[in-house]
Amino acid sequence: MALTRAGLVAQVRQRLGENQTGFFADADIQRWLVEGVEDLAVKLEPVRAETTYDVTGVSGAAPYTGQSEITLSAATIAPREVLFKDSKGIWQHLEEVQYEELFRARPDWESEKSDPPSRWYWRLTGSAYVLGFHPKPSVTRAGAARVLASVRPTAMAADGDVTGLPDWLDKAVVVYAVYRARLKDRDDERAKLTWQEYTDLLNEAAHKINRPRMGEGPRLVHDARPYRLYWARRQWSRWERVGS
Repeated sequence: MALTRAGLVAQVRQRLGENQTGFFADADIQRWLVEGVEDLAVKLEPVRAETTYDVTGVSGAAPYTGQSEITLSAATIAPREVLFKDSKGIWQHLEEVQYEELFRARPDWESEKSDPPSRWYWRLTGSAYVLGFHPKPSVTRAGAARVLASVRPTAMAADGDVTGLPDWLDKAVVVYAVYRARLKDRDDERAKLTWQEYTDLLNEAAHKINRPRMGEGPRLVHDARPYRLYWARRQWSRWERVGS
């Protein structure tokens, strides 16, 4: 059963041997718990969500720079799969391509349009992630894009809130907060040991999460490196895995 924020704070205090507010304020522990959830969410990507977006077709004269791109939710860590509804209402699976690769392989790619597109990319613009298509969509269509993405859980704001992660990751969240408390206490030796405990839990979680993802790429690998670093030698039509 998932622990609430109040329960997580109590466990952190138990580990620290401080059962009431003293050197470690509740607000500090609550902040460290949120940081722990964020760290696990980004490194492991255990939470997925599907969102449907409207797509606006390109207009005006080519090139269609910046057109037909979708602003993703602020909770998005990384899109994983994208489907596009064609003119017959059939969902088509699109292939991922790196934004930079489009410019290397087809310098005039922003002048191309089609219905449906065949590829998708994502990039950071300002403080938001956007998702785009190649070729550019030529038709406006409601609910035409389905995006499956790894997302951040909603940050805990009340004592009754839970982490939003799988409940078996609660221990790792607690250990992360204990680590941050050791740093505040300037107890470097205990901080080092606690960080090692957290790293071990992170690696165990990576193994557990990756087991059903064996056919998915790119993905987290056994040592919990961000799995976007696990792929290289990208080509226009396919990905080639190295380092295995």
